[in-house]
Amino acid sequence: MAGIYFYVLFKTTAPDGSSFFGIHRTENPAYGQDGQPLSYIGNGPKLQAKARQFGIERLVTDILYVSGDYADVSRRLDNILTPATLADPRCLNMPRAETNAKISEALTGKSKSEEHKAAIGESMLNNQNRLGAVTSEETKQAISEAHASNKPKWYHKKDTGEEIQLEADEEALTGFELGRLPKEFKKNFKAKNPVPMSDADRARMMKD
Repeated sequence: MAGIYFYVLFKTTAPDGSSFFGIHRTENPAYGQDGQPLSYIGNGPKLQAKARQFGIERLVTDILYVSGDYADVSRRLDNILTPATLADPRCLNMPRAETNAKISEALTGKSKSEEHKAAIGESMLNNQNRLGAVTSEETKQAISEAHASNKPKWYHKKDTGEEIQLEADEEALTGFELGRLPKEFKKNFKAKNPVPMSDADRARMMKD
C-alpha cells in the first residue's frame, strides 16, 4: 500500500572485506529479496573509492534487517557503528561529527544574559585592536591557528592512495595520516586505472 514505508538495514561489502552499513527507506517489503536490482547500496567517499577500484558490480549488498519502525532500525545501526567499528580501517562508514557545544550555541544565536552582554561590551572597550590596529606576532599566530583548527582537514593512506577530507571535529581514521598524499606516493597510484562508473551506478551511491 502506497505511503507505508519499510526501513532496511543493509551491509555492502567490497572484495577486500571492507564494509559499509546503512539504512534505506522503501515501500517494498521484499526489498533486496525479490531479485530486483537494489536502488541504493550506500554512500560516502570511502565506499565510492571501493566502487571505482573494484567495479560496483563486485560490491555485495546483504539485507540484515527490515522493519516498519525507523527508530528500531536506527538503534540496530548504532549498535553496529560503535567507535571501535568506525576506527576499523575495514569500515567504510564515515565517523559522525561530534557537536562542539560552544560553536553550536553561537551559531544558533542562543540569547546571552545581560551580565554576559556587559562583559562583552567592556571587553570591546578595552580592546586596543578593535579598530584594526596591528596585532602582535603572537596574536596573529594564535588567530591563524584558531582559523586553521576550524577548517576541514585532509588525510591520506600511503598504502592505498586513498584521500579523505574530514571536518575539524571529526576524529582521524585508523591508518590515515594528516595531510594530502605526498607527491612521491601519488605516482604509484596514477598508473592504476579505476573502474569507471556509469550514471546509473553513481545513482545507487547517492544519499537516499
